[in-house]
Amino acid sequence: EAILDRMISLYSSSLQENLGSGAFRSVRPNTRTFNMVLNAWSKKGGAECGGRALSIWKRLNIIALEEERNGETYSRPDVITFNTVLAALAKSADVENRDGKEKIVGEAAAQKAVELLDSIENPNVQPNQYNHGKNRGLTHIEPDEISYNTTISALANASKNCSSGVHLAVDAENLMTRMKKRGIEPSSYTFNSVMLAWGRSSGGLQSAQRAEALLRSMANPTIVSWTTVMNAYALADSARKVESLLNELEQQATEQNDHHLCDSIVLYNT
Repeated sequence: EAILDRMISLYSSSLQENLGSGAFRSVRPNTRTFNMVLNAWSKKGGAECGGRALSIWKRLNIIALEEERNGETYSRPDVITFNTVLAALAKSADVENRDGKEKIVGEAAAQKAVELLDSIENPNVQPNQYNHGKNRGLTHIEPDEISYNTTISALANASKNCSSGVHLAVDAENLMTRMKKRGIEPSSYTFNSVMLAWGRSSGGLQSAQRAEALLRSMANPTIVSWTTVMNAYALADSARKVESLLNELEQQATEQNDHHLCDSIVLYNT
């Protein structure tokens, strides 16, 4: 990010000084420049990455809006930019707010991810902190499967850091419904993330049962799907139900002559 700042400073100076040689005109940051900086924060993870990524996103949109007024799209954010910011927020959602100070971690980071997704789904709303103007700057970005899966993951990550994460699990499941309405078919990863949110929600037996209902609705649940639901019941102190699910999966493996269905140390450890 420090190098990005230097590039912006050098390019701005070249414009202000109107240098005949055109020195530093070529170091003007473009969309890829911003995406690489955002990716660095996302990969770093930790408490500050979501906040830093969100700050860069807002900064980029101000630049893109000014370019749009001049008929340019040099630094216009794309879906990769958008998804990378969401990924950084999901990483920060996995961090517990231990000291109670206001920061973008845990549930706050997850809610920022949801708000950001909302602003892209509905770019024609009134100006807000994400779009900087009605029908400007962001209308070209279409949320994709990665957008929804990453936001759902943010909610699942935050769920474990709440005394009660049921409302986050509800939000995660609602996002899966929203993606279906946009014609995006949820993958096993999507289902697993929503079930994880329910399992981590501290909602007891009812949350575990909701996770199981999602499992039963899947066409081809994976080992991860079964393990996630079993873990939800384990957290709800329903050991016999966990054993019952394991027996059911073993029976399926025998009937289908495919023992890869339950070939997982994590499954049995659960």
